[in-house]
Order: sequence, then structure tokens, then C-alpha cells
Amino acid sequence: MGQYVPCSGEVSLANIIEDIEPCMILTLGPLVESAITQYLAEHPTSCLTHIAAGHRPELIMVDSCFDFVFLSLVLEQMRKPQASHLIAQLRERFPGFYVKVPLGKAWLNHASFWEPSDLRSFGLDLVSLMAERGRPVGLFRYDANAYKTKTEWLNSRYWAQPD
Repeated sequence: MGQYVPCSGEVSLANIIEDIEPCMILTLGPLVESAITQYLAEHPTSCLTHIAAGHRPELIMVDSCFDFVFLSLVLEQMRKPQASHLIAQLRERFPGFYVKVPLGKAWLNHASFWEPSDLRSFGLDLVSLMAERGRPVGLFRYDANAYKTKTEWLNSRYWAQPD
């Protein structure tokens, strides 16, 4: 995986879902991950809303009452400006969501290529780094409660000294 360094304390998607215990799940992408289908089988009171690839405009109509939002095989299939707009929409609608995306240019036939720094610029944190078909894939999380809207060096408590 070359330049990609695994993050400490990596967790799987299945662990994340079990920790959150969502009742309302939204997935975007061509497939529903097996970890999600397994969770739903074990928790029959939980509900899934799935927006397949190519139907992203429906996101505008989706209510923000979901406990768990997950994108997989979406960003890399879009041009960067459209994918960036989708991330912005998600950030406006949901206080948190997860994105699984192939990393780097080793993936063929993608409309855009993503690096961890691209996703960090949107406030997403790397949760887990894995390999699929020998190439890196990252699982990222956006959490509005942990996202810094103001850099620390602008906060006077870090540089102003009382007299």
C-alpha cells in the first residue's frame, strides 16, 4: 500500500455499526455492504433506506432522521466537483456520516481519485485503512461535533497570556 500508513486503533464497519446501534440507516451507492445487511438481519426493528448509484439527487429530499449514513463506491464514480458538492450536501444534512473510498491513482476507470488529504479538507477523519484487490481503501468519518470550525491558533486561550 506504499505511502498509506494504517491509522491506530482501526475498526471495521461492523464494529462501528454495532457501537452506534442505529435504528434508521441510509446507504448511498450501488451495493449495501455485507456488514450492514448482517446488522439488519440481527436487528429486525432497524430500517434501511438505500439510494442506488445514479440517484443522488434524491438526497436533497431525504429527511435527516438517520442514525447512520454510509457511502460506498460513490465518490470515485463522480467528477471531483460533483463529489465535493455531494460531501457538502451531506455535511449540511447530517451531523455525521461514513465514506468508504478507494485511495490513490492505482484504481482504474474511476472518474476521480482521492487521497486522505482530500477528504480531510472536508473535515473527514480516517477511521480505517484496508486493502481490496491489493490496493488501498479508506473508511472515513465526518462528525460535526468533533469538526473544528475555528483553528486552534485563532483561539486566544492558546496564545494570550493573562497579566
